[in-house]
Amino acid sequence: MKIVYTIIHSNQIMTSEEFVRLITAEFLEEISQADREKLDSLLSQDPQLLQEYHSIRSYLLSAQIEEQENIALYRKIQSKIATIEQGYQMEKKRKFNWLLRIAALILITLGTSYFLWNEYRPVVASNPLVYSTAKGIKKSLLLSDGTRVILNVDSKIKLANTFGPNHREIYLSGEGYFNVHHDSAHPFLIHTDKADIKVLGTVFNLKAYPRDKVSETTLITGKVQVTLPDRPNDVITLNPSEKLIVRYQDQVSGKVQKSYSSLPELTYLNKEDTAVVEALWRYHTIVFRGKTFGDLSKEMERVYDVSFEFRSAKARDASFSGTFDQKEIRDVLDALALIEPFSYSMDNKKITIY
Repeated sequence: MKIVYTIIHSNQIMTSEEFVRLITAEFLEEISQADREKLDSLLSQDPQLLQEYHSIRSYLLSAQIEEQENIALYRKIQSKIATIEQGYQMEKKRKFNWLLRIAALILITLGTSYFLWNEYRPVVASNPLVYSTAKGIKKSLLLSDGTRVILNVDSKIKLANTFGPNHREIYLSGEGYFNVHHDSAHPFLIHTDKADIKVLGTVFNLKAYPRDKVSETTLITGKVQVTLPDRPNDVITLNPSEKLIVRYQDQVSGKVQKSYSSLPELTYLNKEDTAVVEALWRYHTIVFRGKTFGDLSKEMERVYDVSFEFRSAKARDASFSGTFDQKEIRDVLDALALIEPFSYSMDNKKITIY
């Protein structure tokens, strides 16, 4: 027997299956803009439903469970649902906790693979904390407010001392892929040395390595607001598929000149490309478009934990565009040398380009 519950809140009617579908899509980062707006609208108009939504997410994010425990939990939930449905047949008017039902349905919809949502073992964050990754290492985090973060190599986030559901503020150095838990009443703030980001609930990629002359904010779903330290009164709002590039020029007369541009003719990506390109680094794939070898080498240093020395200005300034999986670094260098000829030598972790 298949039971479909109806959730009635704020004069809106939604079946439990529809609610499960929306939350599942959100957790899998596959929620459409229309569904995101639908879920946001429901949650913003009904405090009770928002509380129940938080309860479901907390239930799913509450613990790290090993694979064998996942299987045991999966079977336990199946048994629990069977008991609930049997009780429903015996006493149709009986009231039961639909919240448990929805949480169970979400777990079954996602399967035990949910707890392995990424190959990086999730770390449940507590406060106050600093999380960092070394060169060549990535890390996945579940923050206490439900926000999911994947830190790229050689990156660091610091949580504010008062970080929590009512004060969501962090500091980023490096690159992170964020799936910010929705809470319109408490914006999520990210500070970098290049820009400040304000979000309510969205998926985006933020790249701000201290040594780089460029920082990039790419919005995949939702909406974010960006402000620059030297232009606090200018708020730049990004919509889905928009990318903001902040370029830092070399020092002139002891001062750093800064400029920003969305450059739509150069950096605009459609929805499919944005989601794919900005997520590829999570799957050990490097994408570069019109990058000089000198700039590309900085990214390779972080990924492969090596250092580069250029003895050829021509090779350093050569421009490359392409995509490659994170293979052995010799394979990558050999492939690049086929495009723009150069030679190289390797001494332990030092690579010299001639």
